[in-house]
Amino acid sequence: MSTPAKTDETMEPASRWLRTHPTLGISLMDHLYNRLDGAYPGVWRQRFPTEQAIANWRESWVEAFEEAGLKPDEVRTGLKFCRARYDWPPSVAEFIKACRPEINIDAAMAEACLQLRLRAEGRDVWSHPAVFWAAILVGEFDMLNQSREALRKRFASALDEVMRNEVMPVPKRAFALPAPGKAVADPQRVAAEMAKLRCILGKRGRA
Repeated sequence: MSTPAKTDETMEPASRWLRTHPTLGISLMDHLYNRLDGAYPGVWRQRFPTEQAIANWRESWVEAFEEAGLKPDEVRTGLKFCRARYDWPPSVAEFIKACRPEINIDAAMAEACLQLRLRAEGRDVWSHPAVFWAAILVGEFDMLNQSREALRKRFASALDEVMRNEVMPVPKRAFALPAPGKAVADPQRVAAEMAKLRCILGKRGRA
């Protein structure tokens, strides 16, 4: 386990990136430092031979994150992108670009149509949760039944709207109620699934 980067005690933690996270026990920036250290063992840490070097990195990246308006879920996307694409630790500019990779509309639409069909069997895998939520915003029936030409503008608009807010993870497929007369649904299980769905929709509404 890597040693957490220490927060400069003279710096007022006005930014959310510098405040101690209640679950992590350290700031989001210190957590990011540790994740990058784990992704690039030895190489990342060599860039910061002193505590002052770490403090300079932290201050510079927080400033860039604030200017770009980054959100924690985007940083998670950036980490995944860097691990998959970069053999060497990213600069702050490279990292911010990784946090917001460009999404090809046509490829995203094709993915949405395929994964919506696979979702009926619980086998859906999404490249980015925004693709799922954009498809839901357009409507599953339309996504699966209208032509690509008719859907492209609507899907692009929905994707843009989703990306302007914090993107929630893709929820597990909702529990399907049995057909009438085929079986009796467990009332507790149905109530739990409905509560879960209301929670997901409530979070989206507050985004």
